[in-house]
Amino acid sequence: MNLKTELAPKGLEFRSSDFVMSDKYCTILTVISYPRLIGEGYLSSLTSMPGIKIVIRHIPVPFSSLQKMINKQVADLRQRYTEENDKTTKERYRQDVESLEFFISQLASSQSKIFDFQMHILISADNEEDLNMKKYNVIFSDLDGTLINTISGETFPKGIWDMKIRFDVLYKIKEIK
Repeated sequence: MNLKTELAPKGLEFRSSDFVMSDKYCTILTVISYPRLIGEGYLSSLTSMPGIKIVIRHIPVPFSSLQKMINKQVADLRQRYTEENDKTTKERYRQDVESLEFFISQLASSQSKIFDFQMHILISADNEEDLNMKKYNVIFSDLDGTLINTISGETFPKGIWDMKIRFDVLYKIKEIK
């Protein structure tokens, strides 16, 4: 008995950046960055698109694992600090180290539970062209503010005149194509 044929949907084909399931073209995107502030309706622009499903998970992380990760960051920042000649950059590294060490001490003293928050977006379409179009629509929805900054410095643009496109990110997105 072949387990894949017993459990998987008929016509499951994996490709380099997507997969075909029965007669649907699909891909899964993982959100790796989130905005500092999440307002009402944060996901509504995505959930209202046909063929978009969102999976959100939160997984408990042991304090010791998080402490090891942050300690590695602290060690890296300290190394950069010693190698840096620019006083302004050195001060920023020093403040980052201080902030991370304070964060660890606060977590340890409060015994707060820590979670790894994951969000995955399943995109499905009837053909490859529609899949690519939906994928770009999701990417350009700019959930974390990486593509569009505001001129005013506000979290959300006041209007189209307040938007500043980050071309370095745009060019990277074009490379995905």
